[in-house]
Amino acid sequence: MAVIVGTDSYADETYLADYATARGWALMGDPSELLINAMDAIEALEPRYQGERTEYDQPLAWPRIDVYVRGELIDSTTVPDDVLKAQCQYAMTIDAGASVFAPMTATGSRSVGDVSVTTTTPGAAPYLAKAQALLRKFYRPAFGQAWVTRA
Repeated sequence: MAVIVGTDSYADETYLADYATARGWALMGDPSELLINAMDAIEALEPRYQGERTEYDQPLAWPRIDVYVRGELIDSTTVPDDVLKAQCQYAMTIDAGASVFAPMTATGSRSVGDVSVTTTTPGAAPYLAKAQALLRKFYRPAFGQAWVTRA
């Protein structure tokens, strides 16, 4: 099943394949399934995004109106490139066998005799942090913060 850009995905299979290959990642899973599952993560974040959908009945969260990044208004007629990249990062995370909804750290403990050590290490989601960083710029300000924009 091929994805339909604008209906159930922002990126298409070719975009994902090219994006992954450029980063040395050989996709193991079905690109269509990876993209659709990655969309679940992107769409779940919609309450955090600035602005509103451009059309009331559009199937996806993007494009949006009234979104600012570093004081600049984002074009409300297109999906920002960083959203497509984030979808690919999530797809690569899923392809690596990690959950995009799981914590990014893993905790382990080791005991030798009477000594026990607990460690926290990065989780198995190699591209999860990058996806989140790409989308964070589109989030609404946290409570108590304000936007500063140019007049």
